[in-house]
Amino acid sequence: RLEGVTGEVACRGLHNGAQLDGVTGNLMLKQATVLRQPLQNLHGKFHVAREAPDVLRLPGLRGEWFGGEVYGPLRMEFGPTPRYELRLSAANVKLEELARQNLPPGVQVSGTASAELYLSGQGGDLTGMIGGGTIDVPSGKMYNLPVLLDLLKVLGLRWPDRTAFEEGRAQFEIKGPRVTFKKLDLFGNAISLRG
Repeated sequence: RLEGVTGEVACRGLHNGAQLDGVTGNLMLKQATVLRQPLQNLHGKFHVAREAPDVLRLPGLRGEWFGGEVYGPLRMEFGPTPRYELRLSAANVKLEELARQNLPPGVQVSGTASAELYLSGQGGDLTGMIGGGTIDVPSGKMYNLPVLLDLLKVLGLRWPDRTAFEEGRAQFEIKGPRVTFKKLDLFGNAISLRG
């Protein structure tokens, strides 16, 4: 479901009275919200081939997401059971903006992140969805450090700045409504966690 959509869509093609018979177009959405995630300046070309009138392809969708960029191909198959497949990349996403929208109050993060996401599935609910991806925070700050870890920083001859981790990497899988982290690495000056 897309919500709060504003923008323009233009296309050219044919309809033979029963189905689409080849359509090509462009979209430029100033804003749209997908799964409570706000996107701006979403643009790309789309195509419905004559041989596959129920398949919509967006080979190079691009947009802005939390101060960064998101891009990649998207394929949607309409019919009795809708099917979808997408492979998106995100770069230079501002963690402060992402956290404000998606994390509980009081969680403090800063820096930028990049991510890769692959999803495919069928139907209108989450049970038919599979996928996975990665998240990379090459240089950031994840705050709200407990006093004990601040003490470890002092013992390590570092100024206590309440920063828990400066770098993070995660690899995850998606099966239906469940996300499983297969690998999680958090690196900090006082302590690092891997698993």
